[in-house]
Amino acid sequence: MDIFFHSLFAGIQITLAILSLYIYMKKDTQKMYLYFGIFSFFSGVYFALISMSRIIEVDLYKAIITCAAIYYGIFSWFIYEFIERKTHVVLWILSVIFGIAWFLFVAEIGNGQVEIWQIVAHLGLIGLMAITVFASYRMKKMHQRGGNQLIILTILFIFLGLEEIFTSHTEYKILTNYISGILPLDFYPLLFSLVIGRQLSSDFYFKTKIEFERVKNSLIKYELNLQQLEQKRLEDELRHNRRDLTDFGIEITRRREYIENILEKLKDFKRMDSIQPSD
Repeated sequence: MDIFFHSLFAGIQITLAILSLYIYMKKDTQKMYLYFGIFSFFSGVYFALISMSRIIEVDLYKAIITCAAIYYGIFSWFIYEFIERKTHVVLWILSVIFGIAWFLFVAEIGNGQVEIWQIVAHLGLIGLMAITVFASYRMKKMHQRGGNQLIILTILFIFLGLEEIFTSHTEYKILTNYISGILPLDFYPLLFSLVIGRQLSSDFYFKTKIEFERVKNSLIKYELNLQQLEQKRLEDELRHNRRDLTDFGIEITRRREYIENILEKLKDFKRMDSIQPSD
């Protein structure tokens, strides 16, 4: 059954990743969609590798941990973009911590009861908890949309993260006793992607709708301007034609008067010629 759930989780995450990266390709100024796409993609590959390792019975543990290091390493970058904060040195520090944890894991440094790479990774996990708490506080303070959802996700992340750390460093197990085949903390990336992915898609829809209305209004204004210009052109043409007709009428009147004047003079000449005495 856990193979089915891992495969399902993988499909959901990779689908969300494809949609996010597609949006980023359309609007490359929105790095938030890029980071969310990377996070969702490697989270999906993480679940897919777990499912594959159990189906074909091959050890893919290193590849699985590599995916986890990547999606946790990019997680803080997405959070900062999500709350509209600029890049900070803390993001680089957390990414380096997960990179060091991955290197220690691959190099197989330390063979104690608790691996050194786990200790380093858990330090990074605590840093991510602090980032999510800060993000939740900021969104709640600024009354940003989605603040309550992020608070709930943050509480869940802290609970699952502390459970993971506590279970790894002690012999006591909390949720692990009730969940078989799937680590409790593995549920968080899926829930986070589903909740935040829904909000991102909703925000993108409304932003696209607003942009469409803006373009539509611009086209309407442009069409109105064209109509006004056409009307002005017709009025100018009509005024010009009227002026031409007026000038033409004046010219006809002037010529008619000129002709009438000549006719009057001819009549005068004839009259003068008729009254002259003959020799």
